Amino acid sequence: MTKVLSQSNVVDVEVLGPGEEPEFVKDSNRTDFHQAPIVEGMLANLLAEVKNALDAVSADVKMKKVDRVKACYVLTRGMVSDAAGWLKPYHPASLNKKHLLSRDVVNNMLTRLESNDVPSIKSLRNKKAVKFAGDVVSFLGSLHVVLSEQSTKDARYDARDDFCGTD
Repeated sequence: MTKVLSQSNVVDVEVLGPGEEPEFVKDSNRTDFHQAPIVEGMLANLLAEVKNALDAVSADVKMKKVDRVKACYVLTRGMVSDAAGWLKPYHPASLNKKHLLSRDVVNNMLTRLESNDVPSIKSLRNKKAVKFAGDVVSFLGSLHVVLSEQSTKDARYDARDDFCGTD
């Protein structure tokens, strides 16, 4: 344990050593519940990994661009599906507002991905490819605003509402 001064209070903080895994809470149904900093890290990792998958579409590799778009779709769908699974067991009252709004964005993106059969496309001009490109860019922008410490409460709600189509 390390003592840290936090706004006039001394708080005990456990510092993990290299290779140590963070602890999480198991409920009676054996469901994993991660603490807020872990959820934040998982969501930040999702944002980074989806961006990396999108960046790979324009990478200079020996692969047809249409195949790179298909690969980006498959990777993105898998990562978004995993994130939705991590966030599913949480009761809304147990998530902070950023994470609750992020769950809405992630679940909406998963619905969009499930309804768009990108692996069947033959050309980049296909409506499915164009829709996927728009969806993934909007997803990254919305999730970034929702997670950003610099975003105001109103900006977070606007980003979620714009992406999810909610009022």
